[in-house]
Amino acid sequence: MKKLLFHLGHVNRAAIRAANEGRFGDAMFQLHLAQLLARDLDSPLQVARVENNLGMVLLLQDKTDEALGHLRKAVDIAREFRGDEHPFVQRLTRQLDELCGRSEREERLGAVVNG
Repeated sequence: MKKLLFHLGHVNRAAIRAANEGRFGDAMFQLHLAQLLARDLDSPLQVARVENNLGMVLLLQDKTDEALGHLRKAVDIAREFRGDEHPFVQRLTRQLDELCGRSEREERLGAVVNG
């Protein structure tokens, strides 16, 4: 299990590095691999971390609706296993709230600009 957790961390970091370098296809491939590893570990919090990272990489690609789905899933999973008071849950919730607010503002602005 320790080896699998180490491998999951390595794959997750490789995905974030790829995304930061603009290699989104590589990042998504690594994150899908990380999803499988997290499920094999039977670790809901690791699944939530991967879902969060998927959402963030999708946001970098301007795929907001798809991203928000992964981010909501991350919050739901983390909340179920750690409760609302856990720092990880609070961080994910705050991040999601900020993104939802930004998304709604962008939507309203687009409606105003496009008439």
